[in-house]
Amino acid sequence: MKYTYWLACLPFSSAKKIRLCWEFISAASLYEASEKEIEKLDYLTGKDASFLLDNNIKRKSLEEYENLGEKNIRFCPITSDKYPLRLKNIFDPPFALFYKGELPKEEGLKVSIVGARLCSPYGQNISQQLGETFGKLGIDVISGMARGVDSASHYGALNGNGKTYAILGNGPDICYPRQNQSLYKKIMERGGVISEYSPGTVARPEFFPQRNRIISGLSDVVIITEAKEKSGSLITGDIALEQGKEVYCVPGRVGDSLSFGTNNLIKQGAGIIISIEKLLEDLEIICSSVSKKNNSLPELTKEEASLYKALDFYPKDINVLLSESGLNLMGLFSTISTLGDKGLIKETFKNNYVRC
Repeated sequence: MKYTYWLACLPFSSAKKIRLCWEFISAASLYEASEKEIEKLDYLTGKDASFLLDNNIKRKSLEEYENLGEKNIRFCPITSDKYPLRLKNIFDPPFALFYKGELPKEEGLKVSIVGARLCSPYGQNISQQLGETFGKLGIDVISGMARGVDSASHYGALNGNGKTYAILGNGPDICYPRQNQSLYKKIMERGGVISEYSPGTVARPEFFPQRNRIISGLSDVVIITEAKEKSGSLITGDIALEQGKEVYCVPGRVGDSLSFGTNNLIKQGAGIIISIEKLLEDLEIICSSVSKKNNSLPELTKEEASLYKALDFYPKDINVLLSESGLNLMGLFSTISTLGDKGLIKETFKNNYVRC
């Protein structure tokens, strides 16, 4: 695990980290790789190679790993059984999660509430009201702990005695914004603060759009309460739609800048929240659908079952799958196609596949 932590802390994309692990079988083998072995990899830049071979980085990472417990920080790579299945199935899942508190459990409905940082009193009130309602019903609330709508939804869930999870755009040991220290501590006690960024990583503007895929990925439903025309929360809504999640918006007044984004999403087909009661009726239907989806697989043929069993969440190439599935080449490609139609397999890069 300590070598996986070292890899997780390197400034590479998640896809590149997963590919490196697959190439070397394990992070431990990659850690011990020679300069010659690293330089053979044509998808790495010279800067990438220098990071991988830097002994100071290696030493510092292993020291940090040993001290995680003292900081109450936990580490969960994509290979762990604790890694959320909802997140494993999105495009470009985080290679690892760093968190304080706990990760969301698989069972139960998960709803994210996002919106404008500089929200109106109405936006703050409806966000808190929604969060509190969900908290009382045992529905986990996920947001980004930003000012405005995010903070209001977290506070609402806490007021409803529910669980809430904050997805950060910085390391899990840093509270951002700083004025949310009290909220940060309460979320850790009744949920968790979660990040794909290693401890000590400070917030940067480009990290926030990136973390939005985790907010929607962990959720079954995304609710946007207020958003300007170019709001970051609209990115979350777009990603959620790409991930096949349900998106709902609170309608606003015509001409109000804080309502332009939500009203436009409604125009494009997002669900409209006309009352909390009606929303809960919709969520009951969604909850039933999610439960079935999370607890059952489509019926598989013998060949499909063999291939699905051979697949993993790390990419495997055609030769490995031929060996492990027992299928011939023609049967393998045919079965890859049928599993793809059922949404159970994904090609990460040419002739390399992962389980969905």
